[in-house]
Amino acid sequence: MWIAIISLCLIIGLVVLLFIIISPGKLEPLKDKTGKPILHSISEKVKLEIGGVKQQAFILGEKKENPVLLFLHGGPGSPELPLVFTNDGDRRLEEEFIVCYWDQRGSGMSRAGIPVETMTLEQLIADTHEITQYLKKRFNQEKSILSGILGEAILE
Repeated sequence: MWIAIISLCLIIGLVVLLFIIISPGKLEPLKDKTGKPILHSISEKVKLEIGGVKQQAFILGEKKENPVLLFLHGGPGSPELPLVFTNDGDRRLEEEFIVCYWDQRGSGMSRAGIPVETMTLEQLIADTHEITQYLKKRFNQEKSILSGILGEAILE
């Protein structure tokens, strides 16, 4: 009897853990300086298929009309979102831009199931182009601003 109960608890625990792992998650809405949620702001975690593999990003912005900024952390490796994202302070990028913090192939949320042979400079460039096209289309923008370790550029 006890073995059946323990087995059932383990199975339920594993199912809950599986749902947590595969869940797209939900971010808190962006808040103003008084702590109130900003109406119509964007605060989401997205899963995309880029270059044939699942990759993830956080998209944050106070206004949907703002220009799009794709932040590249210089991967593969550890993403820099914890170093650049803050809800407190006087200014943040999300006031002026729709910021996409993308975990590139092999980094952060986008590291699972990535074939090693696809970790090439050419593939990383192709992935960047693909997510840029997605962001331009999604937010109806002609250009996206690219910012990261190697500098900045405007992609058309």
